[in-house]
Amino acid sequence: MSERDDPTARSERDDPTARDRLVALVEHATGSPLAVGTNGVTLSARGDDIGPLSAVAATLQGTATVVGVIPRLVPSLLPTIPEEGAALDSSPDLDAIEGRIVLVGAARDRLDGPAGAAIRPLLADRPVDLLVAPGDSPVGILLADDRVIVGWFDAEGLAAVLVTDAEAVREWGVGSVRRYLDAADPI
Repeated sequence: MSERDDPTARSERDDPTARDRLVALVEHATGSPLAVGTNGVTLSARGDDIGPLSAVAATLQGTATVVGVIPRLVPSLLPTIPEEGAALDSSPDLDAIEGRIVLVGAARDRLDGPAGAAIRPLLADRPVDLLVAPGDSPVGILLADDRVIVGWFDAEGLAAVLVTDAEAVREWGVGSVRRYLDAADPI
């Protein structure tokens, strides 16, 4: 049977993985190819040894500031945001993260909906200002110090995460986040 006649091959080709979609979106947005696995570009997807949630938490370790846009709330990631004055782990030299997060799309709707009552207390003592903005975003973007975290969401939640300090991705991330911040209102 040729690849052309193999329905499995056709399905994989026609339905790219979250990893493929994320890389394609970032490459299209930046106009630059990504060399995943080199030059400070890492990619984690659901099912990897280090999944997307773990990759985000690890990247935030030691981060002083985070600014970003989140289209979906992932409650299991909320505990990685330290409480006011606390460190991300037990190391005494880590400072708490300070930042601003703009909630759009489903994240904004969830915070305003019935689940918001359960989520708001988890965020109340965090040194991160939450804002809401109209519209939606196809990906989550976090500017964590000099790194950019870009997350792809599917129906099950955070499916893939790209982390990099590549200048082209940083410029795109900064511009994208700035547009949402300019349209955002405090919660």
